[in-house]
Amino acid sequence: MALDDLPPIAEPMTPGAERFSREAIKRGQAALGGELMSYGEHPLQSLVIFPAKRPVGPTLFFYHGGNWTNGSKDWFSFLAPALNARGITFVTIGYRHAPADMFPHGFEDCLYGFDVAVRSIAGFGGDANRVFVGGHDAGAHYAALMTLKTGWRDALSLPNDVVKGCLPVSGFYDFAPNSGFSRRPVFLGVPEHKGERFASAVRYAHPQSPPFMVSYGSDDLPHTRQQSMALVRALKQQGVTAEELVLPGCDHYATGLALTEENGPWLAAASWLMGINGG
Repeated sequence: MALDDLPPIAEPMTPGAERFSREAIKRGQAALGGELMSYGEHPLQSLVIFPAKRPVGPTLFFYHGGNWTNGSKDWFSFLAPALNARGITFVTIGYRHAPADMFPHGFEDCLYGFDVAVRSIAGFGGDANRVFVGGHDAGAHYAALMTLKTGWRDALSLPNDVVKGCLPVSGFYDFAPNSGFSRRPVFLGVPEHKGERFASAVRYAHPQSPPFMVSYGSDDLPHTRQQSMALVRALKQQGVTAEELVLPGCDHYATGLALTEENGPWLAAASWLMGINGG
């Protein structure tokens, strides 16, 4: 898929986001053998499963960014070859965007897409008992929120410990006043719905949370760095294993592209968290 083939978006991408999108989709052309699945009627309610040729069990479910108003599951297809080479099954999941669909619709899509894929993952070499979630930018927010919030697993008849670890990259985890945003994120909807409260992942840290590896760039957005550190502190205060990984020389968009660097820190650390010794 080319950038120009993506569905129309409500808000224009920044120049940095557009450069990232074009480069990510270009790199994603090397990802072969993906299985496209739909979990709803909307075109964005779809996912792709990339099975490893020699699976060793873990599956990483990954959510794209795009400021909650744009983006595509195809942005992160380029992660598949590097993860598949380590025996990790990879799933990239799309979701609906604001302002056409306000919170919690996009978040609910992340849950429904996850539910459909996790029930099918054994057929692609994945182990439903070794499931991890991650994401970049807005996708990191959704990944952290679904990992920490309770209740949805019961609603979908999934085990409470179905998510064994979370790997958010350059995300946003707090929407309270003074959390660093220059303006209120549009996806939160009208203030009367209290989106700031219900969307803030940091509020939901609890002692039974699975391990986290929270990554961000050394040159990332100031509030991304601030909120990433705050999330790690909140998790550790609950006794949760939480590692902080700073990607050197990376700005907000370079963090996403750096995830597959063979000698970079993220790929080795992510593999370790998912139980692949030696990365």
